[in-house]
Amino acid sequence: MAGEFFGPYRVGTRLGKGGMGEVHEAFDTHRERTVALKRLHGEDQDDPDVRERFRRESRIAARLDSPHVVPIHDFGVIDGRMYIDMRLVRGRDLGALIQTDGALSPERAVHIIEQVADALDAAHQAGIVHRDVKPSNVLLAARDFVYLADFGIVHVREATEQPRLTATGSTLGTPAYMAPEQLRGAPFDQRLDVYALGCVLFEALTGRPPFVGEHMAVMLSHLNDTPPRPSSLVSLPAGLDDVVLTALAKDAAGRFPTTGALAIAAAEVIRRDAKAAESLTEQRTFETAPARPAPPRIQPMTPRTTPPAAFRPPAPPRPAPPAHRPLPDDRPPGPGADVTGPIPRPVVPQAPEPPVSARSGAPAGVVALVLAVVVPPVGAVLGFLARRGGDVRRGTIALALGAALTVLVVVAAILLLRTPAVPASTVEAQIVAQSGLTASQVSCPDSLPAQVGASVVCTVSNGGRTQQLRASVTTVNDDQVTFDITAE
Repeated sequence: MAGEFFGPYRVGTRLGKGGMGEVHEAFDTHRERTVALKRLHGEDQDDPDVRERFRRESRIAARLDSPHVVPIHDFGVIDGRMYIDMRLVRGRDLGALIQTDGALSPERAVHIIEQVADALDAAHQAGIVHRDVKPSNVLLAARDFVYLADFGIVHVREATEQPRLTATGSTLGTPAYMAPEQLRGAPFDQRLDVYALGCVLFEALTGRPPFVGEHMAVMLSHLNDTPPRPSSLVSLPAGLDDVVLTALAKDAAGRFPTTGALAIAAAEVIRRDAKAAESLTEQRTFETAPARPAPPRIQPMTPRTTPPAAFRPPAPPRPAPPAHRPLPDDRPPGPGADVTGPIPRPVVPQAPEPPVSARSGAPAGVVALVLAVVVPPVGAVLGFLARRGGDVRRGTIALALGAALTVLVVVAAILLLRTPAVPASTVEAQIVAQSGLTASQVSCPDSLPAQVGASVVCTVSNGGRTQQLRASVTTVNDDQVTFDITAE
């Protein structure tokens, strides 16, 4: 009835209709604002006791301390009809959203339920039991900000010196969301709203209420039947079934004590599920590749001299931190895959190790051994002949030179014949180049001897987790060294 005036209100489009009244968009000409105007039906409105209770309940509802309660601007009686002036919430209600879009994601459903629970907890602390919690009373504004409506017509127990949140009353409510004690007309407390909120959560998760059918069949199911597990209808995080079914316990003593406790339990399930999914994603990223690519030949380790013609130098090294120098490499076979590649000499600020070669050192070693065997006797003979000929000074010099040359030859033989080694920093650089990790995430405790079977265990840190990788020499062929890197 657009254009109708109700006191100072110019009544506009009807927004909804329920068992106790109608809600219209209206313009308050006194305060010049658009509001939601709820007018109650005319039955019993002339009863002074009914009007007094309505005023008392509206005053309490207007003082509720929660941002998720629809604010009440005014209430009273105009032309013998009780009304409530409330904030007009632009958006749609949860029931319309589910009807249009179907079941919500668990995260979104629980986010909405948390806000409804905040409004209900505030009401319960003020002595109000809502008694008609249902999706159509859950109003969604921008970014899913929730308002819970219809607090102005709920049953309220008059405050006493020792207020108790219990009451007896009729079956005011909607059958699909009514607790067994409400259907029986038995005493109830705030856990009646816990049951109704559990029904709303069930519907938000699955797209339907716990029980469906004719009104009488639904009421009998609430009284006698076990509700289905929500996960039997849709896929849900483990644990949400238990939360919903606890809220829907037939006996109020088996439910959550408050709607806030219900919301906390549901949010904890969502948090655990998100954390488990994050851990699984990290684990899959960190797992070793199932197949090993054929190892390519690598460049030889050479001293810091002009490289031979067959040597292909790696890309010019970049300045690096003292501990590690990652090598540029665009090959990403995946963490833990076999790694083979060039092993260049690392550039480190400390005094470098003597340059090593992967060659056996046989020619130089043979020469050194020959010199070590031949030089001392020759020096001794020359010295002896010189002394015998009367030239003591020259004989002594010959013997001293022979001894010094022997020492130098022996030291050279040791250096040339020792097993070459792949420095730890070079192994770390290969892991970094092949895995995509950073140098700070890889640590090898020691160098890797360039002989088949030699290995060193390195540690890789990633996202707070650590894994052991073993670098093992697989072949040493002349100046070629190949090694694999595998997960322990």
